[in-house]
Amino acid sequence: MKRPGEAVWRERVARQKRSGKTVAAFCRAEGVSHASFYKWRQRLGLTMAEPASLSFVEVSPTVAPMFEVVLTSGVLVRVPGQYDPTVQHPRP
Repeated sequence: MKRPGEAVWRERVARQKRSGKTVAAFCRAEGVSHASFYKWRQRLGLTMAEPASLSFVEVSPTVAPMFEVVLTSGVLVRVPGQYDPTVQHPRP
């Protein structure tokens, strides 16, 4: 049995991206190994992820003397409650 070639994998990678599924879930549904998927995605030069979209929400601390923001990278940012964004603070 002949193995799928470049055109098949290029379409498969595009379908996974459109599907919104994780690579693991998509590969299970397609009956292909995720290792092959990653190998072909890299071989086709399609490893660049799209930049994450950013969204901001206005935060108004009322009681807490400090609030924390946890970024998707896991970085924790602590901001004092009396922080004034109009004042420029020196960098450490």
